Amino acid sequence: MKNSQTSFCCILFAILIAVVLSFSGRANTEDVVLRDPQPIAPVKQHVWSKPVGSLSARLVVTKGSIQESESFRLTLELKNTGTQPLAIQTYNPHLLTLKILHSAGKSVGPSSSRIDIISSPQWGVIPRDGYLGFPVTIRGPERAKGSHIDITTSIWNLPPGKYRVSGEYSSESPLPFSEFLGKSGKARIWKGKVSLPALDLEIRTNADK
Repeated sequence: MKNSQTSFCCILFAILIAVVLSFSGRANTEDVVLRDPQPIAPVKQHVWSKPVGSLSARLVVTKGSIQESESFRLTLELKNTGTQPLAIQTYNPHLLTLKILHSAGKSVGPSSSRIDIISSPQWGVIPRDGYLGFPVTIRGPERAKGSHIDITTSIWNLPPGKYRVSGEYSSESPLPFSEFLGKSGKARIWKGKVSLPALDLEIRTNADK
């Protein structure tokens, strides 16, 4: 009798373990599905970011759909939403970072990066309610061969498809303002980090005109 009870308990215990493992496996599967990249929906182009320290920013693309033999020309535009002039450091590739997503929602890292970078940062003063813009992608013979996006620090060679580009523009400890204008002036040096709203881009095959 004791042997029968023992056998029954063992069988019941085994069944309980199998049920628990079954639900556990299903939960893990669901977790994987939920974490899979999701297709991205279209966004409005050339939207200004929320102000950070009275500075709004956005990426502007000259041509949002190109052939695979071409490259994107991206411009960074900065707008002063405050009441005082802002001094901004421009043409410093180390202040800009980009994030690229494929239309399927998968993140696309840079194809390569540059280590030895020579740049010539410049100061710009944005008056109140004013804005300025400057190119952040390399064009011409200095652009990495075959690249579609080259921001000096990072380079992307992308296959045909649809992509979404966003990023951040930040400040760093700038040179003393006196070295820029020769006197203190009234402009306030901007410090902060601003998120750049996304742009939708497309690369077509050369045969697809």
